[in-house]
Order: sequence, then C-alpha cells, then structure tokens
Amino acid sequence: MADSVVRTTRHNLAVSEVRDIQITDIVLVGGVYTRAIRIYGEPGGTQAPPVVELVVSSPDRADIEVMAPERGF
Repeated sequence: MADSVVRTTRHNLAVSEVRDIQITDIVLVGGVYTRAIRIYGEPGGTQAPPVVELVVSSPDRADIEVMAPERGF
C-alpha cells in the first residue's frame, strides 16, 4: 500500500522584510532532480532558518533550471 500524500495545488505567498534569497544547486536524488529556493527574513536573516523553503523536483533536470538576467532587478 502506498503512503498517503497531502498536496496543496496552489499557493500565493507574500513575504516582507526579506534579507536574502538562495537557490540551491540541482541534485539527483533517487532518480529525480531536486533543488530548493530559500527565502530568509527577520529575525535572524541567513543566521536563522529560512522563512519559506520551496523544494522543487522533476525527472527532467531542465524543468527546474532557473534563468535570470545578468543584471540586478
């Protein structure tokens, strides 16, 4: 018998007082590519756990690549 899965299909979050955003490298775990997007805020900034951590995964590495312009925005 398979384990139960609780799944949220849509979220809209607003995070204030953001101090840093980190995107981890893509790693292969059990045949699935995975990475995390971490948002740090107050109190503690990057010295505390992230306020939000989004973990994404896909069997296709290209699906979780993140592209951004080379300039700040």
